[in-house]
Amino acid sequence: MTQKLETSLSLRVAIGLILTAVGVFVPLVFILWYSHVRWVRVDKSVPLVPGRVEVEFSPNFEGSYVSSIRVQRKLPFETLQCLLGEKNYIPLSQCKDVPAVLQFKWQLNTNGHVAQQGTSDKQLLGAYANDFIEMEFLYFEAKRGQHYSLELEFTKKGSELAVTNPRLRVGVESWDSFDTAMGLLWALLFAAICVLPGIVLLVRVKRPK
Repeated sequence: MTQKLETSLSLRVAIGLILTAVGVFVPLVFILWYSHVRWVRVDKSVPLVPGRVEVEFSPNFEGSYVSSIRVQRKLPFETLQCLLGEKNYIPLSQCKDVPAVLQFKWQLNTNGHVAQQGTSDKQLLGAYANDFIEMEFLYFEAKRGQHYSLELEFTKKGSELAVTNPRLRVGVESWDSFDTAMGLLWALLFAAICVLPGIVLLVRVKRPK
């Protein structure tokens, strides 16, 4: 009887230890990977004067990326929309006296070949926050470890935007970032599901007298 009880206790201890170890190991690996990913690959101040700007980067995360020009909201919101050349969701009459000054051509290269090219006139979306506005002009799928270069040729002086600290940014698209963050939450939930029963099994173990 005592031997069977000890065997049962040993099995319970083993299961408890395994559950606890797995529950700790899985989210720990995910967290280490998550902290290693460089979500923003380029964040560079750009002078909005006629001329060429080139940035190079190699992603360590494979997924969807977006390129944009970000400015701080140091001018009236409607004025910023017009100066950036925003065309979505604003009335045509809003910018009749405020022409766009953010004008450029762009080209994305990878391994010496042109992957995409276009102009700021064909912007994709505008991203808005309390302290900044972004004009997104390029989406692309990037491969981990592959070399990319992004060339911008500004064709108009944009001194009106100088106070807004314009920056060129390239980073993981927000939905990919969100999905990965949700993965982290699921990993933590998995940890709780494993660790809590494991601890309960270990705590309830009582040696026979």
